[in-house]
Amino acid sequence: MNDRSLTIALAAALVAGSGGLAFASQTGAQPGSDWHHQGLRATRALNLLEDRGDGQFSHFAASGSDFTAEVTKDGKAMPVLIKPDRGQIQPIGHAA
Repeated sequence: MNDRSLTIALAAALVAGSGGLAFASQTGAQPGSDWHHQGLRATRALNLLEDRGDGQFSHFAASGSDFTAEVTKDGKAMPVLIKPDRGQIQPIGHAA
């Protein structure tokens, strides 16, 4: 599975895991809706990880208006905060 397929699969899993797909099919959520906006933000967050070279990560989750993940580099796991609206990724516990 290439990086782009992995990103798409993870974004789909995030939406499915949060009940977003069922909600969208029941309510007719359209582009511009809160659910659609959150999905786009999750995709931007995943793309930031990928663009930075953080292909190995887990525990990707929404955290307020941002997202968190655990990135593995050089065999070490590091929790990060992803701010898709600002295009930032920072280690959790450190100022941006």
